[in-house]
Order: sequence, then C-alpha cells, then structure tokens
Amino acid sequence: MKPHELAPTAIADAMKMAVGEMWRFAHNIGDYYKPPSKRWIGQKHRTIDALYKSPKKKLKLLHRWFQQKRLAHPCAHGGVVRRSCFTSAVCHLGNRYVWIRDCSDCYPSVTPESMQAELKAIGFRHETASLLTLLFTVRGHVPQGSPISGDAINLLFWRVDHDLASFCGRNNLAYTRVADDFVVSGKERDRGDEAVQRIEAGLANRGIKVNKKKRDRHGFQPNAGRQLVHSILVNRRRGTAISHGQREAAIQVATKYVEGCRSIQPDSIEGVAYKRSQLCGWMHYCRQATYSPALHLRKQLKVGDRLVQRRLRSLKLVPHQNKWWLITKKRNEPRRLANLWRRRLILLPISARLSRAPETLSTARRPVLRVASGLGGTACLSSNAYS
Repeated sequence: MKPHELAPTAIADAMKMAVGEMWRFAHNIGDYYKPPSKRWIGQKHRTIDALYKSPKKKLKLLHRWFQQKRLAHPCAHGGVVRRSCFTSAVCHLGNRYVWIRDCSDCYPSVTPESMQAELKAIGFRHETASLLTLLFTVRGHVPQGSPISGDAINLLFWRVDHDLASFCGRNNLAYTRVADDFVVSGKERDRGDEAVQRIEAGLANRGIKVNKKKRDRHGFQPNAGRQLVHSILVNRRRGTAISHGQREAAIQVATKYVEGCRSIQPDSIEGVAYKRSQLCGWMHYCRQATYSPALHLRKQLKVGDRLVQRRLRSLKLVPHQNKWWLITKKRNEPRRLANLWRRRLILLPISARLSRAPETLSTARRPVLRVASGLGGTACLSSNAYS
C-alpha cells in the first residue's frame, strides 16, 4: 500500500474501532500510558512509557496491520516481519570497510511537529498524517514501550533510507538500518565516507544527534580487525558469527544453569526456571548466526532438564504437561512444585516414624528366655522375663 492511499477509515478498521471512537482514542492517547519509569536496558538507563493492557491490544492490532502492509523501506530491518539484525548483518559480509552511525536518544528527540512533517513529505494525506502523529507520539516524543514505536521510526527515516539506498546502489555500497543504527559497507573508502556524511546530514535536518562515543569507538571498521555490525561479526564471507563477548556470556549462562539443576532445591527451583529462560533466549539468538555455540547450549539445556526431571521423579512430583519451568500469567509451575516439595519434606519424617513405631513396640514386648541352672538341670524363666 502506498502512503497516499491510506485513509483514517483503514486505520480504524485495523484497530477494530469506529472512526469517531478512534479519533477520541488518538486525542486522549496520553491517558492510556502509565507514568514514565526508568529501566536498565542493556547498559543504558532508559525512560520507558508503558501502556495499560486494553489500549496496548489496540496498538498491537495496528502494528500487525503495518506489518501486513509493509509500510517500511526495503532497507529497514528493524521492526519488520521476517527481518532482524542478522538479516542486516548478512548484507555486509566480507566487505573491506564498514561504517556505523548510531543516534543519540533517538526516540525522545522526535517531536510531533517533525513526525507530522515527515509523514506529509512521504505522501500521507493531511488528516492521515495528523492521526498517525497523535498515535505515534505522547508527551511530546515517540515513546519507548509502545507497539508502534518501531513503525514510527521506520516512517521517520523513510526518506533517509531512500536517499542512502540510491546513493549506495550507484556506488557499489551496501546499506541497511535497524531502528536507529545505520550501517554502510563497501570497498571504496571515499564513497563510504560520503555516504556517512549523507546520514549525518539527514539526522541533523530532523533534529537528531549522532552518538559520538560509538562513532569514535567503532564508527569506521576496516577488515584488518574485527568488524561488528549490531554486535555480530561479519569478517567471514561464508556467514555471520557471534562475537567473543556474547559467546562467553551465553556459555556462562549454560554452565550456571546446569550447576543449578544439579543442586536443585525447593527454594531454588523458581530461580533455576528463570535461568532456563535466559538460556533459551541465548540459544534462539545464537541459532540465527552461521557460526555460534547454539548446539552446545542446546545440549546443556537438555542435560539440565534431565537432572531436574530425575529429581522430581524421585520425589514422585509430576509437572504440568511435563514442563516444570512453565511460568505464565496464569500458572507458576516451579512455585507449585516447590510447595509440594516442602510438604513432602515435612510429612516424610512423620510417616517414617509411624512406619517404624509398630516394629519397635513388637521388639520391645518380646519375651526373652534365659536358661538358668536349676535343680535337675531344667530350664526356667528368669525374673526379668521382658526386656
């Protein structure tokens, strides 16, 4: 679908709302967001604007509709269905030079005025651009935590992507973008430097600054050293590889998971379940690369699962659907198993004492015959007949 063909009625149908109800929703969008909160995401302390449950479902419907209509440039790999940072890294395999530019505080820097101006420049109608601006922005910026924030960034950088794709295509360069990370690679350094200048100029026109620390650290990467694109190694022509730091972190999580499974206890089973979810995340992440420790992580996952299941079978505890690690909004299986485990530990000594009690009583009341030398050598019971 082209931008000029998009009307507010189509957006209302995508959100499963009436047109008037959708406009009221858009004008009062700030009421549906929770108060801002600071959270650590990686090594950054970001401000998160989280939505309440009901309005979040409506914006998720709109996000899925954007995915179906593919309202993003072909060079965009972030927030696009069947694309990721790995599909972006594949485009830069084996090139002599790699240039990377990252935006500094991209989401808070986008104002409603700049967002609406970009939407109109792309070709959206005035009323459609106004509606999307109301949905994309809250409290004067694009929020981090909204389902459609990635779609907003893709539309904001549409013209930058188009300009860079045309320039790089003419000069035998590769160009991709994931959210606010711009990557250019090629064999001619002069052409690559000119492409990077175009990126910086396009960001400056939109009031967005370039992250100087990342630019000085790995803004230019020749093939003589490690070339990292979105923290993925692209030196080899045959395929992508997981970086050394990520490989060590993934293997360390797998080792700790197996150690926790070996010494599983009622107080630690829930923590081990969370550790398992981290290991699964690393495994699925590494599986997307050509060279990665994904097979080793999968083996360690199976080893830990067998250890826990063996321990639960010895206690005669049966997990729900044989998934002892299952933690959802409606069910916390590790906590349920831990409670049953504690009850078994309490009842086991009592049952053991009750099972041994009849045996001790029978042995205590058993008469003991003692042979004494009497007249005529006959045997008789001693005075202590019961011991």
